[in-house]
Amino acid sequence: MRCRECKELKLSSEFPKQTLCAACTHRPTWCLECLESYIEGARDEDNPQDGEVTCPDCNLPLNDEDCKRLDGKLEGLKVGVLKSLAFNRENDEEVVEGSGTIKVCLLSGAVHIIEVHSRDTSLDVKNNIFRQSKIQVERQRLFFRGKEVLQLAAGGGPGQTFGAHGIPFGESLHLMILLYETDSH
Repeated sequence: MRCRECKELKLSSEFPKQTLCAACTHRPTWCLECLESYIEGARDEDNPQDGEVTCPDCNLPLNDEDCKRLDGKLEGLKVGVLKSLAFNRENDEEVVEGSGTIKVCLLSGAVHIIEVHSRDTSLDVKNNIFRQSKIQVERQRLFFRGKEVLQLAAGGGPGQTFGAHGIPFGESLHLMILLYETDSH
């Protein structure tokens, strides 16, 4: 789902599972993180609305119980993300441990959800993408936060493990398809 506020593609678990208040009749369109910021801003002392929190979609008032329920959902989401990250103190790099899913987004707008484990190599991840998208492994270029990741080792070897890249589960990778390649010599 795409959050109406931040415009990011997110998992359905990152959205409220029910309406924001009893009077709302629509499905929530803001992710939990954006809702948290919105509620904190509405509760701010400098807010001209005197701390009244309303639904960002339909402007119906949210009571304290509604806000507490949303706070609890967000806290649970944060705990889940923190559990999926371990900190490697030897070289001060984040290392993802365990297993989960990542979103692979194509320029066409298609999104594939891929199961990954921290011990999967770059080749393993790209083979999983191939099974879903039928895009040849050697034509796949994956980017995370503007940097190419999960590159194969020289000579087409398996490359680094997924966990070594520090990509949290649930994040989006952008897949560019290489149409052709010229020799760099």
